[in-house]
Amino acid sequence: FSPETAERVHAAAERLGYAINRSARSLRSGRVGSFGLHLPAVARRLPFYAEFAFGAADGADAAHSDLTLFTREVDPARRFAVDGAIVVDPAPDADIVVALSRAGIPLVSVGAYRGIGEAEVSATLDARHDVLQREALTALRRRGRNRFVLLSMRRDLGAAWAEQTEHTFRSWCAEAGVPSVVIDVSAAPATQSATAVLAEVTRHGGDAVVCAGQGLAQLMRVALETSGVRIGEDLDLASVAASPAEMLDGRLTVLDLAPGAYGERAAELLARIVDGDRTALGHHWFEGAAVRVG
Repeated sequence: FSPETAERVHAAAERLGYAINRSARSLRSGRVGSFGLHLPAVARRLPFYAEFAFGAADGADAAHSDLTLFTREVDPARRFAVDGAIVVDPAPDADIVVALSRAGIPLVSVGAYRGIGEAEVSATLDARHDVLQREALTALRRRGRNRFVLLSMRRDLGAAWAEQTEHTFRSWCAEAGVPSVVIDVSAAPATQSATAVLAEVTRHGGDAVVCAGQGLAQLMRVALETSGVRIGEDLDLASVAASPAEMLDGRLTVLDLAPGAYGERAAELLARIVDGDRTALGHHWFEGAAVRVG
């Protein structure tokens, strides 16, 4: 059409109150116009996942798509009205991954996925947890710390990153020649349980406490200060998945995973896959995370 004709059509559409029929457009394009997002239910309220979701929404918006959050349990016969999906920290053999892969939905796994449907995962996006965690541990060692305690959430989360965090911790301690203690805690610890965890840390003589979940370092900080322990002097406290509040505490050594940028990057990667960009397939690193030493 000529520019003049297009202008007349647009003017008429505006005058008549015409609205685009998305269903008709999707039939013509073969697209739904929406990306799916699945977060682990046990950790959905952690700040990381909320910020990740906002970042993914920005990425979906840039790709002219909506973002649909999957929350209900997966029915094997469920149909997914999305062009592609992002699954964050999937547990091995996760039902959502199995269902999406069987439905032929392009899928980005944030964090490694292992299990049924693994071969059908279009791409994996990972932060360099291992490298960054080692950097944080080495910084604490240089401060003279020699009895390290990891507060792990692997039992509750079951995600690959939680398992990798514990593996990296044990490996680094062995290489550094220092004792390692791992205490498994709940993904949603309360203040009273933080006090009980502190008693366990004290029993092991820990002088560097590494927290493997958002908000845990903040709870431990309260328990430590209530007990008269001076953070940065008597004991160092670190988080390998820092919350916004933990990022603001300059006494803590933190791993900032930049969840908003992480989510946006995942959506950008999915958009490329949906558009048929084969260079988007396979493994990718998210380079936005960083360590800040307290």
